[in-house]
Amino acid sequence: MLMQYVQFTAREGLSGYFPLHSAFSEQYLPRTTERWRIFDVDRTKIDGEIIVGSPVPAGGWNYYGKSYTLQEIKKQFPCNTIQIMYMENNGWKTAVRTVSGVWYQLFDDDKVMDPPAFPDPEPEETKEPEQASEPKKPGFFAWLKRLLGIEKKIEYVPAPPAK
Repeated sequence: MLMQYVQFTAREGLSGYFPLHSAFSEQYLPRTTERWRIFDVDRTKIDGEIIVGSPVPAGGWNYYGKSYTLQEIKKQFPCNTIQIMYMENNGWKTAVRTVSGVWYQLFDDDKVMDPPAFPDPEPEETKEPEQASEPKKPGFFAWLKRLLGIEKKIEYVPAPPAK
């Protein structure tokens, strides 16, 4: 059975992939995504064992940024000598500069796009401050308790009021 996946690369070294489904939209990608592509993986079941094939790209990368020729880079980024030298030495005709400033070689089947407009998060309702009848337990301790699997109850003792 042929399965399709979306592979992405994002800022801060975040990268990964997830299964492609019919309702795929760029909105499913992390907000810091620089580039993404779709690839196919063949999965076969033989004698009860699932054999997974190598990923095969189903097209080029989709970049969020702007493409430049070598001449444009020399004019607009004359101080970027490393990128210019790299392109000249490796025979790159065009490159793409992503929204985070990372450069990639641009191939014929790659696309350069504007970043998607992510919807703003829903505004939280403003509530009037409640009277502090009882101190609240910090959420950190509940998280730590779940993480460590601590069954013993962690008691929170509030600090005495300042004089």
